[in-house]
Amino acid sequence: MNQDELNNPTAPQHSLNAIAYSAIERHGIIGDRRTASLVASDGTLDWLCLPDYDGDIVFGALLDWGKGGCWRMGPAAMMHGEQSYDGETMVLQTAWKLETGKLVLRDTMLWPEDDRAPEQESCRVIVRCLKCVQGTARCEFFLRPGFNLDADASVSFTEHASGFSIRASECALRFWCNFPLQQDPTHLHGKIELSEGQEIWAVLETGATGHGWSAESARDAVEKGRIYWSEWLKRIHHAPREIRRSAMTVHLLTYAPDGCVVAAATTSLPERIGGEWNADYRLSWIRDTSLALGMLERLGDWKETERYLQWLRRQVSRFGQPLRVLYGIRGEKRMRQRKIKDATGYRHSAPVRIGNHAYNQFQIGSVGFLADCVWLYLQEGGQWRE
Repeated sequence: MNQDELNNPTAPQHSLNAIAYSAIERHGIIGDRRTASLVASDGTLDWLCLPDYDGDIVFGALLDWGKGGCWRMGPAAMMHGEQSYDGETMVLQTAWKLETGKLVLRDTMLWPEDDRAPEQESCRVIVRCLKCVQGTARCEFFLRPGFNLDADASVSFTEHASGFSIRASECALRFWCNFPLQQDPTHLHGKIELSEGQEIWAVLETGATGHGWSAESARDAVEKGRIYWSEWLKRIHHAPREIRRSAMTVHLLTYAPDGCVVAAATTSLPERIGGEWNADYRLSWIRDTSLALGMLERLGDWKETERYLQWLRRQVSRFGQPLRVLYGIRGEKRMRQRKIKDATGYRHSAPVRIGNHAYNQFQIGSVGFLADCVWLYLQEGGQWRE
């Protein structure tokens, strides 16, 4: 029995070899700067909100293994792999050394640019590629969406020539892959044995009219994303690899349409396992954003701060209302807090909260952090605009 099972002796199991409630530190993040997803080191994508960071929870097994939904690609054996990023990009790699060979899973989200082509603006696209790089490997696929951790959420699949249309309550998805799958009422699943050099591709998208995916078009789209991150990193000067990686994470958590920064991609991960202080951090705090952007400024990138200040200026009332502690990503000022009924929480650390009542607090220190951020912005070459 592994450590995760010891920590979760009563965790329910799907009909797949996945590790329930993988340790938080055994996750990597991918994103398109509109939303983000977490991928556990066993190959399970167990967190995704659509269409944005604060949207509906479509994959939420991280917070409720039974009702949340997940998407796994990896070895048929239940095991953790080693996670890293493919060079200086946000393409997440999970590698497994098996008795018979070696597998590598690559995960990414497409089109992280500030401005997208009109036909891509509402799209959210996840691309996954599982490749056998040595020997042979028995692999497993499992996809079951959920909807806001609701036990009564309806899920349906409609197969067509180019893949599947998926409906998870109010959320419409499209799915394509280049290998055959079996369809059950609540999920898609399949098993395949790969030999050295063979790979399988899968694409999940929403807000799309259908791109006619193929392995070639998916590979090309991933490569364009790699180029984007390489180009963005040219803004960062004289920083060691670890700091550059932190800068990329801040950039990934920047809401591209406007420029605010979310404190985290998740809600309700506990401060203590079994505890109740579980907050929603998919919001933009003045303090946290100022500190994060101040770090980017010191590394040579003050453009992010310029966009944020323009966004923040639009949030201040024309009647002179002072800045709030936090805002929603679209400038919402009242992020009322509620609990999701009957959600188990991460490793039974309930409740699961949506929204954050800290919006009503008065934290004068936030203004000081913002002032430091603005001062650095001006020192690094930014221009003050009335």
